[in-house]
Amino acid sequence: MPSAHHLRHAQGGGYPPSGGGGGYGPPQGGYPPPGPSGYGPPGGQGAGGFGPPAGYGPPAPPPGYGPPAPRPPASPLKKQAQTWLILGGVSFMTCGCLFGVIGIVFCYMAMQAADAGNQADAENKLKWGKITTVVGFAVGVVLGVVGLFQIRELWSLLVALGPPG
Repeated sequence: MPSAHHLRHAQGGGYPPSGGGGGYGPPQGGYPPPGPSGYGPPGGQGAGGFGPPAGYGPPAPPPGYGPPAPRPPASPLKKQAQTWLILGGVSFMTCGCLFGVIGIVFCYMAMQAADAGNQADAENKLKWGKITTVVGFAVGVVLGVVGLFQIRELWSLLVALGPPG
């Protein structure tokens, strides 16, 4: 019976035949022949017509970012709405009439509409803001005059009655 060693040689596997060589022959290929490489010489055109790699510098900002855009100048309509908003506040503080508050609300809504670019809506709201602010001033003045007359009448009544006692 043949041994396991003889069976391996009979099948062509295992150890190389005695005498060397290995059965594969000398290695093929090796290093490529000298010549232009894929990267090219520094500072010039290399193989394939590509230039040198780009230099290093600060990274570019991501798209969509950068310095903030300057604010557009306020429209004349918005400036008028701001002015009448302040006058509505003065009307409410000095005259104590709620028409001043309504005027403030209309003027604020007019400023928002002017910011949104809706000029027609802003003009309409500013018109109503002006009207209610002026009505607030007028009502406040009338109530103030009536109040002064009431105080004067009360004072003259107290003087006519004389001191208590």
